[in-house]
Amino acid sequence: MPERIKLRSLILAGGKSSRMGSPKCLIQFPRTSGTIPLILQTILLHHEFHRRRQEQQPITISVKDEEQLEEVENALQKHPDSQLLWLNYVFDTIPHQGPTTGLLAAHASDAGTHWMVTGCDYPLLETEALLQLASEHDKTQNAITCFRNSDGWTEPLLAIWAPSALKRLLEMSLSNSHIGPNRVIKAFSIDERDAGSESTFSSGVCTVQPLKEFWTRSVDTKEDWDEVRKMLYAAHEKDGK
Repeated sequence: MPERIKLRSLILAGGKSSRMGSPKCLIQFPRTSGTIPLILQTILLHHEFHRRRQEQQPITISVKDEEQLEEVENALQKHPDSQLLWLNYVFDTIPHQGPTTGLLAAHASDAGTHWMVTGCDYPLLETEALLQLASEHDKTQNAITCFRNSDGWTEPLLAIWAPSALKRLLEMSLSNSHIGPNRVIKAFSIDERDAGSESTFSSGVCTVQPLKEFWTRSVDTKEDWDEVRKMLYAAHEKDGK
């Protein structure tokens, strides 16, 4: 039985949110008692994940700059749920590289860590999703363990990245500043094809079908958020009956 891998959490909050028109991480997430910023909801999922694995690990948040750090901290300070959380921050030191820069900033802060990575724009995500990924990663011990949605697309921002995968992302980004996380998954696939394997991906990547498909639903526009918010309110009403 493989030894359970030590994981740390990384929440990517440094995106531009240009299609949303305002920072997605600060969207007000509805609960049965008031609302909280979506980033706090995401942090609480990670906090519960580590509690259920009986681990004490800080949760790292990737932000663009000092200005965004202040925005996030101000939003969190308004809610008592955030007072006892163990948080670290890393800055996106390479501009215009999207989520790649957040992944690399976390890797630079702790090069030996396996990172449980989520964006902060998955409002239907649940702690069970993180536990499913961790269970698969513990078993397979691949370079990347990620969800694959119902359309067949891999979700590199709902994933666990081992040091070897992040090292490869760093090497690829040095030759192409616009490299994205999915390109690393494709690179593993090319490795395997060259080796003559019949599988879709190499042993470097484990793709997982989520137990609940809605976990992978992200919000990029106000229209997306309106639809998801209706789903959340409907779920609250059902639970309240």
